[in-house]
Amino acid sequence: MSTRRRPPRAIDLHIQELVLDGFPSGDQYTIREAMESELGRLLSTLGLPSPDASIRTLDAIDAGSFRLPPGSRPSVVGQEIGLTVYRALVGKMGEPFGSGPNGA
Repeated sequence: MSTRRRPPRAIDLHIQELVLDGFPSGDQYTIREAMESELGRLLSTLGLPSPDASIRTLDAIDAGSFRLPPGSRPSVVGQEIGLTVYRALVGKMGEPFGSGPNGA
């Protein structure tokens, strides 16, 4: 069975906390802005899996980790974080409802 993705009608996404350990505090705004931009681009162009078009609420997503070359620009770091979060979100949305922690 293939999982189809459709551009969303509306998605309400709230990121309460983005932990950026190991990055200069001056780069954190640029990283967050680039992450939000990339995540928005991916959601608007690729959408999300739509199993039964059910409404889902996810309390948390562990996007794991990623590697970048030393000295990567903050905007590149943010884009990679956005892609990593998108992949984790797509993976989580593909799980049967109620299979994750806290029923998400």
